[in-house]
Amino acid sequence: MKKKNKTVLNTGTASLILIFAMLSLVVFAMLSLASASAQRQLSWKLADHTTAYYEAETRVQELLAQVLTAMESAWEERGENPSEAAEEVMQPGEEGLEKGAADFCTAEEVAGKLGLTFEEDCFSWQIPVAEDQELQVRLRVFPEMKGEKWWKLDQWKLEYTGEWENKQTRELYGVSEGEEETWR
Repeated sequence: MKKKNKTVLNTGTASLILIFAMLSLVVFAMLSLASASAQRQLSWKLADHTTAYYEAETRVQELLAQVLTAMESAWEERGENPSEAAEEVMQPGEEGLEKGAADFCTAEEVAGKLGLTFEEDCFSWQIPVAEDQELQVRLRVFPEMKGEKWWKLDQWKLEYTGEWENKQTRELYGVSEGEEETWR
């Protein structure tokens, strides 16, 4: 007696498995492509934001240098100590505050000409970073500190300036939006 060998897999079953494997590979390839595209877009947005932030930081550093140079120059040229010079700094020239300018003005006037504010011994300014973000800086001066560090950065903060809007509403405790529940 001879036994007949029966094949478990027919030709049709092998073809179906091959088709399923190919479809799986195509689906995973498309998912990978979509993920890579989203990651590329996110990295470009992040690169643009980082560039804008560092450009704003550079502008802040330039303004900081102008203010500090002006105050130090005013003290040196007038022979003043920091306790008297907090009220007077040099007049800005064509390219910002220049050392050696003949005219002097108050810190408030310099702050105004540079687009800064001066209140309570603090220069403060905001530089836009993005449409709804700005870099906020506050420089405090200590006029009574002779020969020491007479200034301090009180604030260096990236602040969101846009208005927050709730885009999702949830039903809590059986109360929908617009309905009021009376408590008894």
